[in-house]
Amino acid sequence: MFRIYLTFDPLMLRDNNLHKKVIHMKRKVITILSILLLTSRLFPQLLNEKGTILVSTNPMKLIFGIVNLEIEYMVSPSVSLELGSEYVFGHYIIRKEKHPDIVMRAGPRYHLLSNKDCGDRNDLYLGAFGGFIWSKDYETMRQFNFGPEFGYKHKTRSALFFSSKIFLTSPYKDKKMQLGMEGLTGFTFR
Repeated sequence: MFRIYLTFDPLMLRDNNLHKKVIHMKRKVITILSILLLTSRLFPQLLNEKGTILVSTNPMKLIFGIVNLEIEYMVSPSVSLELGSEYVFGHYIIRKEKHPDIVMRAGPRYHLLSNKDCGDRNDLYLGAFGGFIWSKDYETMRQFNFGPEFGYKHKTRSALFFSSKIFLTSPYKDKKMQLGMEGLTGFTFR
C-alpha cells in the first residue's frame, strides 16, 4: 500500500521518527521554493533566446524523497538540449519497488513557439529523450529507456517559469510504453 503523509497532525502519524522526517522534508521544500522566488528577479531572461539556460525542479517530488533536477540549454531560438536526473534519497515515504534509485535523461527539444509569434513568456515544445534507470535492489529497473515528450512553459515577469510536460517512456527490454506527467518550476539565466 502506498501511503503519503502531508499533514502536521501527530495523531495521523503513529511513527514519531517518520513524522520528524516529513516535517524536515516540508521545510526543505519551503526553503528551496523561497530561494527560487528570491533569486528569480535577479536574472530576467527570455525563454527562447540563444544562450539561455533554464534550471528547473519538481518541488512535489521532494516531499516524496526524490531529488529532481532538469537543465536545458537553448542552442538556438527553436532548438535546445535538455539533461534531467532524479535520485531517490528517502525510501521511508515512497516504496522502493515503484521507483528506481537513479533516473538520467538527455535529449533535444524543438520549440514550436518563437518569441515573435507569442511573445517571450510562452513556449510549447516537442522533444525526444534517451537515458537509463538504475536500482540497487531490483535488476528489472536497470535498463536504458527512450521516448517522446510534449510540454508547455510559461514565464512570469521575472526569471521564474512554470512548466508542465507529458511523456512516454519505453524501457529497452520491455515493449510497453509508460505514460508520465510532470510539473516543474524553475528560473532562467544567461
